[in-house]
Amino acid sequence: MRELLIYGATGYTGAMAAEHAHDLGLRPVLGGRNADKLAAVAARLDCAYRVFDVEDRSAVDDALTGAEVLLNCAGPYLRTARPLMEAAIRTGTHYLDIAAELDSYRLAEILDGAATAAGVMLLPGSGGSVAMLGCLAAHTAARVEHPQRLRIALHVAGSMSRGSAISASENLTTDTLHRVDGSLLPQDQSAVEAFDFGFGDVACTPVTLPDLITIGRATGIANIDTYVYASGDAFPDGALADLPDGPSAAQRAADRYHAVAVATGGDGRTVSSVLDTVNGYTFTPLAAAHAARRVLAGDVRPGFRTPVEVFGAGFAETIADTHITDRWGHAKSQRHKNYSRKSEEAGMDAASQFLTHLAAGDVETALENTTADFTWTVTGKPGTAFALAGTYDREQFPALLGRVAAALPDGPQVDITSVTATTARIVAETHTTGRTATGVDYDNRGVGVFDLRDGRIAAVREYLDTLHAAEVFTATNRQPDPPHHSASLSMVIGATPDE
Repeated sequence: MRELLIYGATGYTGAMAAEHAHDLGLRPVLGGRNADKLAAVAARLDCAYRVFDVEDRSAVDDALTGAEVLLNCAGPYLRTARPLMEAAIRTGTHYLDIAAELDSYRLAEILDGAATAAGVMLLPGSGGSVAMLGCLAAHTAARVEHPQRLRIALHVAGSMSRGSAISASENLTTDTLHRVDGSLLPQDQSAVEAFDFGFGDVACTPVTLPDLITIGRATGIANIDTYVYASGDAFPDGALADLPDGPSAAQRAADRYHAVAVATGGDGRTVSSVLDTVNGYTFTPLAAAHAARRVLAGDVRPGFRTPVEVFGAGFAETIADTHITDRWGHAKSQRHKNYSRKSEEAGMDAASQFLTHLAAGDVETALENTTADFTWTVTGKPGTAFALAGTYDREQFPALLGRVAAALPDGPQVDITSVTATTARIVAETHTTGRTATGVDYDNRGVGVFDLRDGRIAAVREYLDTLHAAEVFTATNRQPDPPHHSASLSMVIGATPDE
């Protein structure tokens, strides 16, 4: 099996990345400087580990030899990025990290030629704002012809981890910059702009983000401005060493991140799109683990790359509960209207085929209309009375159908009451009824959100009355083999919308 080495696996974010990688079946090897801490994390995850310091070139080379992918989660990146990137090039190991500082990306630009010659990919920002903002930027830019300018703002909510605060404080780039005609130039710190993240206009401050480099590389846009709006304790006061490791799980759940991108085309038309996602400290380690999985599976392009270049603009929306919603400017070009209509028709066709085959019990054929990393998420908190809550990949999805069919032996009756479609998403309102083997009636109204990518279904999120579902399905806990007829909880839709 190809090897993933996670350096910094005992840190706040690194430990979560290691857990996610373990959950994905990657069996990572953990790396770091503290043997006792590494041993404890490795024992909990049943993983191997290697103790080494990035300042010891020979030890670094020995640790990376045999590793296919290195995921660097150890900041400050001013100290760790160069020795690990250079070692990755020497040992033929693909390099990933979660850096949020511009310096790591400038370093990757310098090492681009050497990495390309060695057949090694440098992918800084495989998780975090570079992944989420890069996908949002590419998505928005694709909606205009010949994009000339992009303004993008990030809403950072909640508190910052101690490691992030220390890493940011040691960043060499202290100027506020923006991209003008392809060059990074000073930006006026007082040039505040208003953006609406979905809760009204707020004042956003210019900030230097690595996306000034990565978005420019991925989209070719020469003029880029980046902004931030902070709520809560995003930028702490006081001694950094006194900060907690990072926000708690409850704090992360309460503090979602948002972003807005505004793209202007060559004809002057302006459009915007909004990203809504989980807390950054939830998104980052999960996205990094999925990026590592995809690189191990062969998604590789040697040289300095961005997540959008390697995984596509839809990558962010495959991570947790992340959504991009489009807003329109004033002058829509006819060409864009036609493109949107064709895209909507392709997506509707994939969804229709998927649901028709599901209703007929042909799960294998249904899944042909999905992407390789397809997931189906049933809302609710895993581990509670509602046992079906959770996210299921392609391999797990048939088992989910089997559990629902066991509870409703005659299958659910699903009526679609409305459908709304865009180029990237279909939203269907549903009314699902059925009866359990013990005679309990199931009557639930819900919403299914289908995320589309390249004419296929990338993810489905199923929203429903989980309390009613738990009451009805709790009595049936059997997990049989997949059935030969229709199945998900409220979204096995083989009908057309009610007129």
